[in-house]
Amino acid sequence: EGRESGIYVHNNGMGIYDGNEIHANTLAGVDVATGGNPNMRNNHIHSGKERGIFVHDSGLGQFIANTIETNALAGIAVTTKGHPTVYDNQIRGGRDAGVFVYDDGAGVFERNNIYDNTLAGVKVKTGGNPNFKDNNIYDGKETGVCVFDQGEGTFTHNVVHNNTLAGFEVKSFGNPKLVDNHIRDGRSQGILIIESGRGHFEGNDIELNSASGVEVATGANPKMVSNAVHQGKENGIYIHNNGQGDFEGNDIYENMEAGIKVETGGNPMFKNNHIHDGRENGIHVQNNGLGYFEENEIDLNSLPGINIETGSNPEFRKNTIHDGKESGIFI
Repeated sequence: EGRESGIYVHNNGMGIYDGNEIHANTLAGVDVATGGNPNMRNNHIHSGKERGIFVHDSGLGQFIANTIETNALAGIAVTTKGHPTVYDNQIRGGRDAGVFVYDDGAGVFERNNIYDNTLAGVKVKTGGNPNFKDNNIYDGKETGVCVFDQGEGTFTHNVVHNNTLAGFEVKSFGNPKLVDNHIRDGRSQGILIIESGRGHFEGNDIELNSASGVEVATGANPKMVSNAVHQGKENGIYIHNNGQGDFEGNDIYENMEAGIKVETGGNPMFKNNHIHDGRENGIHVQNNGLGYFEENEIDLNSLPGINIETGSNPEFRKNTIHDGKESGIFI
């Protein structure tokens, strides 16, 4: 219950900190800066009035198997070239984000459970560029992961599930790389890319989300390669309000609405995708939608494989449309 930080490691300080109770401090529970490089294991860092752990100004540190919970600001915040290694921690129940990386912060985050936080489980902005691998990010009251304001980051083999808003949200020139993640059972979109968001999305399994598996709007322009987008309660991929994107080699199937829906100036490119076994149209372009569709296979959908209406003007070349339960193409 100190009036400043609980532990402050700076100016190349080090030390081993094992099994401590660090709580109710006015500033960060643990503050690491200017080359500080502590080894912190099995500590309980909680109920602070600011951040649980704050790594900044080229701070380092190994943070292993700690419980970080119920802090007023982020459970872990990394900024200004901070670069911690964060393994096997429980980061939960915070009144802000679970992990917040910003202003050129970085770090390696592996095998952490990040859950039940009030804001995003992970938030990355303004040049933040962390590496997240094999984390479990779930039960958040907002998004699972939010990358925005030119944030970056590499996310590999994470499971992101049961969050209240989108599993991943990318906006305002955020540009992350997502590879081989499992994004499932969200109460909204699996992946939401808006407001000129970017990103490379490859080999992800996106399933069983309550809204569209992937939604792209308002000038966003991602690249999506070899993802599985399936069994969603709305559209597989929904592009609208001048959304764009390059979609190649994706498997889009068994969604409750259209496999792909494009409208209101949406103008994506789809090539070599498989769109099948949907409960409605394979591809539905309406309300002045656009788009270029080449060499896709569209089959076994319950409504027409391709449905074009209300002023839309997409281009289709060399697609294979077969075995649908209604028309192949309906205009």
